[in-house]
Amino acid sequence: MGRLHPRAVACRVQNAALGTIERVRRFDARTCPCCGWHGLRFRSFAVLERMRTGAICPRCGSFERHRALASFYPHFFARRGIRPARVIHLAPEPCLGRIVAAQCELYETSAYGEASPANLRLDITCMDLPDDSCDALLLNHVLDCIPDDTPAIAEMYRVLRPGGLVLAVVTFEHGARTRAVPVASNSLYRVYGSEDLSEHFAPFDASSVNAAAHLSAAARHAMGIPEVVTVVALER
Repeated sequence: MGRLHPRAVACRVQNAALGTIERVRRFDARTCPCCGWHGLRFRSFAVLERMRTGAICPRCGSFERHRALASFYPHFFARRGIRPARVIHLAPEPCLGRIVAAQCELYETSAYGEASPANLRLDITCMDLPDDSCDALLLNHVLDCIPDDTPAIAEMYRVLRPGGLVLAVVTFEHGARTRAVPVASNSLYRVYGSEDLSEHFAPFDASSVNAAAHLSAAARHAMGIPEVVTVVALER
């Protein structure tokens, strides 16, 4: 067994200390909207390049983006007055399953190339689905983590019914154009930009939405959510 990176060691020590404190006394400083956990602080998460503190829920494993999406999905669909007949959640996060399922008639998951439980095993660049066969596709840090997103964009457009939606969390920069980045431990291939969003995602009608915009500063603080969580919304 190889030696742990110092960041990973520091992360484990911090998280163990927090767990010990919370077993001694109940805290309500932070709360997770995905699973209802309450505690002193969200846990740290380490990759080779850096460590993030206050990032992950110790009960359900949700990150900041998931906790924002937990209220964004109901808010988004309610404001549009729609209840999709069929939603497919690609690379699904279990912490969001119950929340998304309540927003639609049929909720399906797809985990391509993974052993985790799922209804489908769809390659997003070549989906084994009929044309016009679903109403919404949800995916988070998928499009920016595949080498070429061009066939994925074409396939998503093909399988969605007219008026169908894609809601995708991606790495995003306002006032910039989409650019490739060196691949690191997080498998990120590109950062999307607002300046060429419509061009890049054509023929979709593309826009960017802040999934945290409807939350107060106090709510964001309690749920460990940053001020901006960008979702790219693509409408056929």
